[in-house]
Amino acid sequence: MNYENLSLYNQWLDFQKQCLEKLLTDISGKNNDEISFLYFEYYLRVLPSVKYEVFNSNELLKNPLYDKFKNVIDKIISDAKSGISLKPYLSKGIKKITKPDKMLNDWGIVHFHLGDSINSDGFIKRTGELLFAYRDEKLNPNKLYFLDIHHHGEWSKKRTVEILHNNWKNSIEHYKIKGLVDIKPKLNDEEHLAMRNADINSAIVLDDGTSYITLGGGMTTAGTNQEATMLKINYMNYFRDLELNILKQYNIKKEQLVLKIDKYNSYIYLNIPYLSEIKKVIYLNDIIVLDCI
Repeated sequence: MNYENLSLYNQWLDFQKQCLEKLLTDISGKNNDEISFLYFEYYLRVLPSVKYEVFNSNELLKNPLYDKFKNVIDKIISDAKSGISLKPYLSKGIKKITKPDKMLNDWGIVHFHLGDSINSDGFIKRTGELLFAYRDEKLNPNKLYFLDIHHHGEWSKKRTVEILHNNWKNSIEHYKIKGLVDIKPKLNDEEHLAMRNADINSAIVLDDGTSYITLGGGMTTAGTNQEATMLKINYMNYFRDLELNILKQYNIKKEQLVLKIDKYNSYIYLNIPYLSEIKKVIYLNDIIVLDCI
């Protein structure tokens, strides 16, 4: 199947490109295949504006820095529960989408800055202290687990996953390595970072012997997120199958298919004169639409 000949998929690619051009600065020269992948990379990095359940770890509440940043953390929690965008608290690195966020891809950890004012670029004032949080985009996308306050550079501390395991082990049961008596070598913090920098997925063995792998979806050999690759492929197949079924059902040409994407309603408009207006619309459910419209 030559996907370049598919009308709906090409219209989807056009939308993705236009969307990223509004959000990012480093996509010039990217081909369609790269654009689609980067669209989903961005989606995984920028938490969708939905209403989240938020959980605080015991370690966070006992951290001496918690009282210092409590007002900001409470504001992040309030925004998260209300469905207000959390993008201002994230790293400015989200705009450099071609550079993989390897901590996110490896362990599913995002970090929030804890400044109390917003800069002219729309981001919260940068702080040396960071609030680490875990989100499982695939299985529990509307839950945020606030782990602890860390500092820049502490990207591979085993303690980060220890906190997740000690507080909410059931939430990461899917990524637990089962059936193995022992895993060697047991990597330390520096070795985990070296493996990650080499774009190698590695198991993390905790103090009680429990082991996990690919908590964040896993890395490709380019350090990018495996889940972004799968989303790109799934949408390609989705639009291919949908288009072929519509063309067969109505015996029409692909030029008669018009893809309309909106933040709240996405649909295909069938340019078929003999159909009533209501029958010309095929609504699409659960299409991932970034906040660029």
